[in-house]
Amino acid sequence: MIVISQGRKTIIDTNNFYVEKTYGGKDKKYAIMGIPNNTGSAPLVLGYYSEEKLAIEEIKKIFEAIERGDKTYIFSVEG
Repeated sequence: MIVISQGRKTIIDTNNFYVEKTYGGKDKKYAIMGIPNNTGSAPLVLGYYSEEKLAIEEIKKIFEAIERGDKTYIFSVEG
């Protein structure tokens, strides 16, 4: 799946997403990470969220897009 990040600065091809707790950010307590396909690259931050439940809601939207067979996904701007 081709994904455009929350900040609209990153486009990657990935099917591997996970939520990770971050430290030091006032409004960036959780991040959705994506591991680029077939590159061996390190995970990239695709979006930041103030609450874990917001990050999980975004993950659910990504899953729904995958289930529908969508080939692209654009992250929500707000987190």
